[in-house]
Order: sequence, then C-alpha cells, then structure tokens
Amino acid sequence: MAYIASTAHPLAALTQQDVPLFLDLIQVAKKQAKKVYLILQSPGGDGNTAEKLVELFRAMFPEGFNVIIPQFAKSAATMISVGSDNIVMGEPSELGPIDPQVPMPLPSGQMQFVPAKAYVGIIDEIMGKVKIDPSALSTYYPILQQIKPEMIKYCEDMIGFTEDFAKRWLPKGAMKGRAQADIDRTILELVKGERFRIHGSVINYAAARDTLKMEVEYWPLEDPRWSVLWEYYLRVASTLLNPIAAKTFETTESSMTMNIQILSQPPQKQGP
Repeated sequence: MAYIASTAHPLAALTQQDVPLFLDLIQVAKKQAKKVYLILQSPGGDGNTAEKLVELFRAMFPEGFNVIIPQFAKSAATMISVGSDNIVMGEPSELGPIDPQVPMPLPSGQMQFVPAKAYVGIIDEIMGKVKIDPSALSTYYPILQQIKPEMIKYCEDMIGFTEDFAKRWLPKGAMKGRAQADIDRTILELVKGERFRIHGSVINYAAARDTLKMEVEYWPLEDPRWSVLWEYYLRVASTLLNPIAAKTFETTESSMTMNIQILSQPPQKQGP
C-alpha cells in the first residue's frame, strides 16, 4: 500500500478526511495478506488520525504492519511509523520529532503553528530567572501579560497526549522487546528532548537505529528493492505535480488521488 502526500500542496497534511480512503485500501489489501507494507510520505498532520490509523493497521494485519519511507514521514507520520513493527529506511529517508504544534493567532488574523514545548518552556524559563532575581519580574511582565492560562493548559495537554501515544505504541511497535529505560529515553527525545530541538529536525536511519534504538531496516541505494521503490516513488511524485493534487492512495489493485483546489476570494469593497 502507499500513501504519498505532495511536497508542494499547502493542504497535504494528514487529516480525518483520509481515514475513509485508508479504510478502502485496507479492505482491498487484507484480502491478499495478513501482513502489510505501507509506503509512507507525509509532512504530518493530526495526531488523533495517526493513532486511529495505527489501531486500524495493527488490527487488520495481525502478522505485521510495516512502514517504508522513501523520503520523509514527519510529525504525525512519524507517529504512524513508531506504531509499526518495522520501519524501512534508505539514504534519503527521514523521520522527525513528534512534539505537538499548536495554532496561535497572528495580528493579521492568520494562524501560526508554534511548538507547544516552546510556549510552556518560555514560562518556565522566565520563572526560573525571576526566582534568581525577583527584580527581573518588571522586565518580563509585558511578556507574561500576553500568555493566556488556557493556552498553557492546552499546550500541556497536547504534550501529554503525544507522550501517552508514544508510551502506548512504542512497546508494541518499533521498540517491541526493548528495555523500558530505552523506551523512556526515546519518548523524551521525540517529544521534548534536546537532541532533535526543532520540529523539522532530520532523524535519519542511523539516528533512528542508534540514538532512538528503534527497529529499523536499512535498504542501501544499490539494493534492488530500493531501486524498485524509488522508481515507483518518483512516478507517483510526478503525478502530484498537478497543483491541485494533494495526496495519492494506492494498493496493487486500486489508486486514488485527492485533489484539493484552493480558491482565492477577492477582497470585499469597504463601504463609506
């Protein structure tokens, strides 16, 4: 099976809208086998959708749910990967941290996504400095006034959800059989660690295997399996050059492309 999102479309993120299409693919694939390999490329998206898909894949394919990453599976796509039994990676492949991103309104009215750990972390940093020097409170007071208590709670809950996801699925998936101490260190690194500081950090094959201690299979560039995979990936990627093509879903028997057209609305004329 394959789920490949466009690298250029602004609405290519994983969402609940993808679940029915995944379910169609799963129903086709499970007629042929009880073990599945999912070719996965995605910039990430909704963490709840990621967990729902992990549950579906593991329930429908009891003999093995495996993920193959031709280029990147970031954020929520990394969450799907760590819930799999085995992650296949090559030289261009990368995972990413799963620290949650939360929407913050800009003065323009648009939304900007900010790491939840940054929002919570700046408060901890300020409070630590004020504890050392109470007179510094007047310096940081304007910043603290802009911080909303409900956003602090929301960020803490998002971080907690992501940690709980990793605690539930790593021992069943990509770290099955590993020592609990190794699993705990991997969760810390993926969610709020120092090794991969920013959300877009590259976790390549060596880092996934050696730093995160996950079950990763390496296909070198000269491996015939990688050659076939890469040829397939480039062929699908070429179909996603269509500006409205957001994602492709495929099995050996079926193929679907989700097209999303973004319509710009002309500005409204202001009255007198």
